[in-house]
Amino acid sequence: MAEEETSESTDKKKDEPSEGFKNGQKFFGTVIALKRVIPHVTNPKIESALGKIADIYGLNEVSANVVGAFGDVVFEASSLKIETVKDVKRSVKAKYATHDIVGHKSRLEFIGLEPDEITFSMQLNRDLGVNVDMEITKLLTMLRAGEANYLILGNRAVGQGQWVLTSLTIDHKYADREGNPLYAEVDVTLKEALA
Repeated sequence: MAEEETSESTDKKKDEPSEGFKNGQKFFGTVIALKRVIPHVTNPKIESALGKIADIYGLNEVSANVVGAFGDVVFEASSLKIETVKDVKRSVKAKYATHDIVGHKSRLEFIGLEPDEITFSMQLNRDLGVNVDMEITKLLTMLRAGEANYLILGNRAVGQGQWVLTSLTIDHKYADREGNPLYAEVDVTLKEALA
């Protein structure tokens, strides 16, 4: 009985990344954001420091596979892990005031722009190297904390600043016999966080 518990806990530890790697992923998402949001920074000392930090966390190998990030959630496609976004939609709206005029059509007055909104879907699949529970927890933590982050897709930051996670719809499709999620589909809604 004790041997089974030990082997189960060892298996779970193998599936979960180390604390250093988790911190590295979070830092790497920030580095991607900084390097892509501020492309004109060419200070060799900064580049050298970022390179050393990436070496410490072992992120140089991972970086080639990274296709984007939002906060702690790093999107990547490699032979070991596939965690990407699909159906990305951006909504841009203007705000108008309506002034009623007796006997005539109403007049519109441009007030400004609404914060942009982005929606996308993610398929989290343990068979594709994703720790489904951990990724959902990261997203829920960002939503509940009201944490603003840069959204990086491809080689650039989306929008002019950071985004907040305003809505999550999590559809748990499959779980193992212990209740651990094996596959989930997540719909994410972000809103532009303008300072």
